[in-house]
Amino acid sequence: MGKTKKSIKVVTTFNKAGYEQYGKRLMESWRLWPKGLEFVVYQEGVDVSGKELLDVQWLVDFKQRNKNKRFQGFRWEAVRFAHKSAAVIDAAKDADFLIWVDGDVYTHKRITDIALASWLPNDEEYLSWLWREKMYPECGFYILRLNHSKHRQIMSEWQRLYESDDIYRLEEWHDSFVFAHLIKRFGVTWKSLSGEFAWHSHPFINGPLGEFMDHAKGPR
Repeated sequence: MGKTKKSIKVVTTFNKAGYEQYGKRLMESWRLWPKGLEFVVYQEGVDVSGKELLDVQWLVDFKQRNKNKRFQGFRWEAVRFAHKSAAVIDAAKDADFLIWVDGDVYTHKRITDIALASWLPNDEEYLSWLWREKMYPECGFYILRLNHSKHRQIMSEWQRLYESDDIYRLEEWHDSFVFAHLIKRFGVTWKSLSGEFAWHSHPFINGPLGEFMDHAKGPR
């Protein structure tokens, strides 16, 4: 990880059903990650010694206001994907980097310090993510550099979109589209973790990260 040890926070979220279905497997596989990382679970209805997701008040308020909205298709399920956004926004402080990992990801090969260091955004980049050429990025895994000059602005605007319900002014309302909208708006530079698979619908499992992790969705 270089001469100076970087503080890295690995964050995920799931509810009780998600814990039983995939979250427990994810947490067990964290033993294959480098030592010295901080692992944080934003839990909902399950006690895994993490943080309670519903302590994030703006999320509770957003869900209450919009609980009766019904839309066809996952791209417009703002309430469903607000949980993930809330976990990232709340956790994105007090570390050098934040790594977001979807709850249905698991690690099957030991991640070396060298591999992890190669995934981190450099001093000019705000984030590393799974870029896709023909659609929004795959956001089952990404890394934020928390000391970037625009980080707090981006987090503040992300939260504001939910607090004001302005998220409903966007073309799509799931977290990947909203996050990509913010990255474009603030004009920050980034690193692609997709390798040669930016054209593929699932660069996570088919690209370089697939050597170490699996995301329980999409074609191999």
